[in-house]
Amino acid sequence: MSPIDPILPDDAKNNLPPSVVLSIEHLHKTFPPERQWFKTIHPEKPVLIDFSMQAREGEIVGVVGPNGCGKTTLFKMIAGLETPEQGTIQIMGQDPLNHIEFIRESVFLFHDKMGIGPLDRGREHLYTFGLMRGLDMTQIIELLNQAQSILDFESYWTRPAKTYSKGQMMRLALARMYLMKKPKLLMFDEPTNGLDFESSTRFVKLLQTLAQQKHTILIASHIVYDLKRIAHRLVGISEGKALNHEQVLSMIQSIEHEITA
Repeated sequence: MSPIDPILPDDAKNNLPPSVVLSIEHLHKTFPPERQWFKTIHPEKPVLIDFSMQAREGEIVGVVGPNGCGKTTLFKMIAGLETPEQGTIQIMGQDPLNHIEFIRESVFLFHDKMGIGPLDRGREHLYTFGLMRGLDMTQIIELLNQAQSILDFESYWTRPAKTYSKGQMMRLALARMYLMKKPKLLMFDEPTNGLDFESSTRFVKLLQTLAQQKHTILIASHIVYDLKRIAHRLVGISEGKALNHEQVLSMIQSIEHEITA
């Protein structure tokens, strides 16, 4: 799949699928002030301010912005793990907070903190994850065989987790996606941090394959190079606000200038 120019505005994307999977309108979220011994250490902080965006079926959308700009909070709200103060989120027409079971099966939020102890083994962890989702062992083994053909984890998943590289841990985390029914929206928060070139390239190819299978993908990162080689389109966030096309372009040029300076 050859990436579409990632910084074109939405109205220039006449070759993208028309089916909207994710729609966000006028989202607002504020973190309360942090207090210690009746003293305010940090004042109230707006995290997202009147934020709106859409993502279509089969589209890879890069969410770019500096650390602390609201990317992780946005993903948590889409997954129903945080509650917005204002605005709406719809995933295939459903509100994450009012349709928890639907979202549980339709949204995959990737993170590398799997809840696996250093002496635990990946195989048993995945078996337990599948059982907790109501699958029987026959189904689990069949689904993991499908995952293995793409992710290639059988060479190490019987070893203790403390021996895994970051790339190996990522592949096991992604294997959990195959134990869900059919997640439509896949979200990845800073997934390439700490990956070597081989693991990063493997991850890019996997995302391209998933997009071709009509999954909608959001990937958040402050590493512009990664997003530009993966995404069809970029959405920018700065100080909680969505950026327009010119502002996204300016942010990218500024980051790239800092890297090459």
